[in-house]
Amino acid sequence: MSALVIIGVLLVLGVIMMVIEIFLLPGFSIAGIMGIFFLLAGIVKAFMFSMEAGFLVSLIALLSMALAIYLFMRSKTLNRLSLQESIDSKVDPLKNIDVKVGDRAVTLSRLAPIGKIKVNDKVVEAKSVKDFIDDGVEVVVVAVDSTNVEVEPVA
Repeated sequence: MSALVIIGVLLVLGVIMMVIEIFLLPGFSIAGIMGIFFLLAGIVKAFMFSMEAGFLVSLIALLSMALAIYLFMRSKTLNRLSLQESIDSKVDPLKNIDVKVGDRAVTLSRLAPIGKIKVNDKVVEAKSVKDFIDDGVEVVVVAVDSTNVEVEPVA
């Protein structure tokens, strides 16, 4: 196998591994390390062949990485990897639930800081004002707005 074929194979492998690392694998993984290794090995091998070949291969490696990123960004592959849906739902306001400041309730789950309470024979989601509150603890409602019930333990 000639030196130019080896250089070409190393560069192609390096570009493929770098594209995989950039677009498919999160973080810095073995594909990125291998991509850098293959690209550097190809460039070093080219410089061993001749100085002009080394500079030419360095330029080709840089341009091929830029072209690969450009083509990948323009392809529909990136759209298939990303979420296109939007969430149109809204938080349900606390309608038809008679909860007032000062009402006493019992926690049904741990409030860390949000959990379930039973107040006036209804189960609602509540938020602890200060610390986490274990289940089965008596609490008092300290604030109510259209979507939240805030509670704290009875002192």
